[in-house]
Amino acid sequence: MRMLPLLFVFALFAAGIGYALAVPAAHAIHGAPPPPCAS
Repeated sequence: MRMLPLLFVFALFAAGIGYALAVPAAHAIHGAPPPPCAS
């Protein structure tokens, strides 16, 4: 089970990337400006 921490880090990294891409995209689709915290 030595790969479990690495898998957790990868999942957290993938979630961060997905959130960073999804937030501006959703605001762009709805025509609203992206929040300043989602640079």
